[in-house]
Amino acid sequence: VVQRYQTTATMEETKKSLWTNGILAFITIPIFYGMGTVLFSFYNHAAVLPKGFNTSAVVPYFIVTKLPAGIAGLVIAAIFAAAQSTIASSLNAISSCGIVDFKQRFFNDKFKNISDVALARWIIVISGLFSLAVAIYLLVGNTSETWNLFLAVTGLFGVPIAGIFAAGIFTEKANTVGAVIALIVAAGLTYYVQSLNISPFITSSVSFLTSFVVSYLVGLVTAQYRKDVTGLTAKTIDVEYTKK
Repeated sequence: VVQRYQTTATMEETKKSLWTNGILAFITIPIFYGMGTVLFSFYNHAAVLPKGFNTSAVVPYFIVTKLPAGIAGLVIAAIFAAAQSTIASSLNAISSCGIVDFKQRFFNDKFKNISDVALARWIIVISGLFSLAVAIYLLVGNTSETWNLFLAVTGLFGVPIAGIFAAGIFTEKANTVGAVIALIVAAGLTYYVQSLNISPFITSSVSFLTSFVVSYLVGLVTAQYRKDVTGLTAKTIDVEYTKK
């Protein structure tokens, strides 16, 4: 997501993208969750799902079995088009992250004979094959809790990363060492808390606070690794950032 916003040419375009994404999220999220709620109510009262049915496939099942043939085909085609667009943009973001954040920053000398375009293509191919393998695994395993699996993985790594970002935005003590240690500690603690089967809101809160606090505290004792972040924090937001 961050890589997509960094493709903008000016700060004004970045702000516009953020606001657009926020407004659209308020529209699309209620639609998606509302559709799930309606389907849940429908199959609990007006219809019955087949025994052992994979609930992750309830939307296409409803489309195929309840909608007229022509409309069903159009809706399925629209779903495929949306999925293809999402996959394409995600692979492009992974490729951009690999080139800009890793290759150009850390391995530019080792891969100087390989062009960024060629390496980006290889990253997309490898990422695409890995994603395909995971999708096939979920399909063959008939995993009915795909959404819960997604939430578990997101909670394990996504929430700690959000805490690290918050530490970087609202403090000036965070650094690379603190971020790495915070991610490891928060992910491990989150995995343990998830096994307790308590509220996911508590799990997310513990994960976020742990990564934030650990990142800040480790940053305090590893000040030698700290970099100049003037213009990149909330405190110095009015100062123009100069990339070094």
